[in-house]
Amino acid sequence: MNIQKLIRPVGFGIVFLLVFIFLINVFSENIDSTTSLKDAKSVNFGFNLTFALVAIAIASILVLVVVGLKNKPMSALVSLGGLVLLGILFAIGYASDAGELVPSYTKGEIITTETASKLVGGVLNATLYVLIAAVIFSFVTSIRDLINKI
Repeated sequence: MNIQKLIRPVGFGIVFLLVFIFLINVFSENIDSTTSLKDAKSVNFGFNLTFALVAIAIASILVLVVVGLKNKPMSALVSLGGLVLLGILFAIGYASDAGELVPSYTKGEIITTETASKLVGGVLNATLYVLIAAVIFSFVTSIRDLINKI
């Protein structure tokens, strides 16, 4: 059996199952005013679900890159280059973040160290960089297509 035909349905099945379990966990929990949000089972499960989905995404990328290397070496190298570029953008975002701990960050006791603050800031900065690049790239592409039609 071709492994590429199996990856997508299995991946969707795993994601659907995890989201379904998360929804059951969220709607079955009664959070009252005495329960802090940090101690809520659904929040903890949501964090674990996020980590699991990120791990699945990274594993899928690596599997597809390895399979792509076998079938289309140049295409797989371009994908790997994109992954490296995202890593570089994250490193730049991490380095450019101040890592400050504002009292509103530590209120829920989720971000309690400068390193955790820098990790969150690095992801947010990298997301901003990708958003700005996408807007500029789409603008330039639209202008180029408009010029080509004239």
